Amino acid sequence: MDTHLPIAMMATSAQPSEEESRPLYSFSPVELASAVVQTSNLSADLSPRQQDTLATLKMKIDALETKYGKEGLFENEDILRTYATIFDDLFFFGSLISPGQNRIIIKSIDKYYAHDIHPRMGESVHIRSRGICEISIWRLNEDGQLGYRNLSAMTLLHEMVHAFLMLYACGPCNKSWDGGGVTGHGQAWLDIMSILPIELVQHGVLDSSVFEFLDLESDLAAELIDSKREIPDETTLEGWGLNRKRLEKEMMEYQVFLAELGERGVILP
Repeated sequence: MDTHLPIAMMATSAQPSEEESRPLYSFSPVELASAVVQTSNLSADLSPRQQDTLATLKMKIDALETKYGKEGLFENEDILRTYATIFDDLFFFGSLISPGQNRIIIKSIDKYYAHDIHPRMGESVHIRSRGICEISIWRLNEDGQLGYRNLSAMTLLHEMVHAFLMLYACGPCNKSWDGGGVTGHGQAWLDIMSILPIELVQHGVLDSSVFEFLDLESDLAAELIDSKREIPDETTLEGWGLNRKRLEKEMMEYQVFLAELGERGVILP
């Protein structure tokens, strides 16, 4: 029996029992990505968990907007945790957030990291000894203003995909190109991240302006440069919705960026 197959990820009940086991670091990242992609079509047959989440979605969002106002979304941890739970129940089988055993800790902090080509609004830190990931979403953009709602939402989703793969894929597998890769933006990560925002927009969880903040060419550019890989073929790029010319431009900018950092003696974390 192939223990890498993510059978244990496929909890379908809206409230899974404690007996449903999801062993950490046990699955192939390719199979994890396949499981997420297969169940991410929210127009197809839904699990009870997904049905329950979509049925209560509007009520949850309306409650947040009533409490914090539309402009206040994603500016505190209560809102972030609510959306993280929605994302988890729709796409990650409830494997990241569950009563009594949260695998991710969400924080909202005042911080801006400028050592990047594009504004960076968050990070995920894997604490293997505890079997968790800490996800920080930063409230400040480069001008010191509160971050955009959709940028925060996409950053949260971006980091949750990282967390899912880091927690459930076997470590060596996830460091390969087929998994999370050198930078975390390998094939499995791209397979997932290229699909989920489309489903969220189509079903009214987020609006279409989120695509402005879905910068997969930049993510892949860093992965290809750091791992010294060739650009994938056109069919693969099209499957991720990526533009080759833009990817090549991002790779050139990233190389210039690294050279400038090297001249200043800056070492990226």
